[in-house]
Amino acid sequence: GLSDEQARMRSWLPNPQLGAPYRPSPATGMSVRWPPNTEGCGPETLRNVAITVSIIVLLLGFSARWIAAGNTDASGDLYVQAASPVLFAFRLACAALKTFTLSKVYADTTPLEARHSVPGRPAIAVVVYEFRHSGRWSTFTLWCNTVDAVYFWLAALVSASDLGALGGGAPAGFRAVAHLLWEICFPLAFLVNLVVTFVLFPLAKKEGYYSKVCHMLGWRPLVLHNGFVLMAAGEAVLAGTPLRPGNMPLIQLFCLTYLVFAWCLWLRTGVFHYFFMDPRFSMQPVALVAILALLAALYGIGSVAVAAASGSWAGAAAVLAAAVGTCKWSDPDVGREDAATKAQ
Repeated sequence: GLSDEQARMRSWLPNPQLGAPYRPSPATGMSVRWPPNTEGCGPETLRNVAITVSIIVLLLGFSARWIAAGNTDASGDLYVQAASPVLFAFRLACAALKTFTLSKVYADTTPLEARHSVPGRPAIAVVVYEFRHSGRWSTFTLWCNTVDAVYFWLAALVSASDLGALGGGAPAGFRAVAHLLWEICFPLAFLVNLVVTFVLFPLAKKEGYYSKVCHMLGWRPLVLHNGFVLMAAGEAVLAGTPLRPGNMPLIQLFCLTYLVFAWCLWLRTGVFHYFFMDPRFSMQPVALVAILALLAALYGIGSVAVAAASGSWAGAAAVLAAAVGTCKWSDPDVGREDAATKAQ
């Protein structure tokens, strides 16, 4: 029979799709406690949890009142573009490339290794966890890119119908859903790339985790990060579909949904893909407010920028330049040995 400790360890083994069991970090050699997800939790962590839950409740209440007051627009009346073979070809190419990339991500037999530590809390053991196949969809990047792929397929269908290829106009429901997805994808494309380029890259280099830097510069991550924002900018320039100001709460609800999912994932695996979501990180509530504020700013600026891009070459050039400015294509530290591995 199993000892009590062995039985408890077995009860935490994940399913084959989610990932592999906990294991010691190959980089540090640290042992990982079972279960490690509550390690380091104390009064500060409980305070952060309480603040975060309060923020979520407040935003849910505000969003409910906002929607009940009729401030949102779920129609497809404004999702109208000129019938354009160029726009159709662009949308179809984006949909195909994004779907091909996502399929390669799913089929990859090499596990995605999440190596999580809490900044400022060196006493908390590093936790390493491997995600395979559908388990890779535990990252916010893949959530956003999946929504983006659905958007471009719907948008391509609408363009095909506008060109008369389907024997009539696209159903109003298709236009309505496509418009809502567009309002999610455009600001998130900039948010994802800003976080990857200016937060995750510097952090990986600071920790000497150069293998992660190399991974993030592979062709698939580049499509899912840089490609994401460049496709969004191209769509804004070619289609000019507006971002309706009243719908801004919807994108914040999307992000809060992922935050709740990330906490559940932490309870299940002991890791966060994004350290600033960990309630044991002292600045976690501040990071959450900063992300939500940045998202609101991106939505507001995006609303103005898309309108400008559809009306002038200068506006279009500004949107494209802003997208390119968030991209990172190479790094001089690619190929360097991880600092922890080198120290062994």
